Amino acid sequence: MFSRHPKVFIFLYSTFVICYFFSATTAHKIIVSSPDIVLSVAADESYIYWSTTTLSHFSPTTYEKYSGTIQRANLDGSNAQVIATNVSPYEGIVVDSLNVYWRDVDGILKVSKNGGDITYLTHGSNYPDVGKEIVVDDDFVYWNQCGDTKSIMKVNKDGGEIIKLASGEHCAEDIALDEKYIYWLGRSDHGYKSIKRSLKIGSQVTVLKEDLGGATALVVVENYVYWSNGLDFFGDDDNSIMYMPKDGGPVATLARFQNWADHLVVNSGRLFWTIRFLGWPGYAVRSKASNGFITRTPLIHRHWQAPIVSDIAINNSHIFVVHGRGSISSISR
Repeated sequence: MFSRHPKVFIFLYSTFVICYFFSATTAHKIIVSSPDIVLSVAADESYIYWSTTTLSHFSPTTYEKYSGTIQRANLDGSNAQVIATNVSPYEGIVVDSLNVYWRDVDGILKVSKNGGDITYLTHGSNYPDVGKEIVVDDDFVYWNQCGDTKSIMKVNKDGGEIIKLASGEHCAEDIALDEKYIYWLGRSDHGYKSIKRSLKIGSQVTVLKEDLGGATALVVVENYVYWSNGLDFFGDDDNSIMYMPKDGGPVATLARFQNWADHLVVNSGRLFWTIRFLGWPGYAVRSKASNGFITRTPLIHRHWQAPIVSDIAINNSHIFVVHGRGSISSISR
């Protein structure tokens, strides 16, 4: 059953009711429509940045090497320009005040936000299986290393020695930072996940939470670590946003019935994540303050032509959503 009101959408299922409140000022606009595949997106207060690639002519599931680009545009999508070309990006792109960093088949790369020469912080011949996640702080770039290495790594933003922070980590799924620690979603050979951390300078690994069957994303906000259990359909915490003290302690639920919750990010003390709807195609970006107060949720919903979200980025004014093969949408916060 479906009920519609200008500001309220209510979906009735056999076991629960979900009520989503829309803001009358919420706007959704496709600002990038690329002939190539858009992999990831990042944003600052002036520009959006994204990586692209093309599929191989020989395999419909393989990216064509060195066919990719790093691009930027104004926040409304205008004045798009290529700032790096002939690259082979994977998912994962981040920015700081000066540079854009991304995962590439050739390692961890960076380029000035204004374009220019590409700098290789690591090289694929030394560490060929860079994982999905990449994050930065003031001094270092951090990433998860897959393949035989199975490690949490870092390197100075100017290059130099590659430092291994934790070994034996089976292609960790997500990474988050605070001032002192690096946190990640570890994964066992059997697929069960755990929340772990170590000092950013390297230390013994601490396990904060084990036996997470469907955790997909992880962030740290002030004194807590939050994660999504969007794929855990059979656990006690299925389809929920969970949290716990980042030094360890009891686990609590921030939001339940978050179907396929993923892409958990934080901006200005607010959490944002994507969900997919049961029973028919669609997705939403939901928002909640870390104290649990709900406002403007969801911020976007596309009815019937709604592909799966592959990445989101947040700044102080907008949410940017990568969906489909070549589109980026902008949503006013």
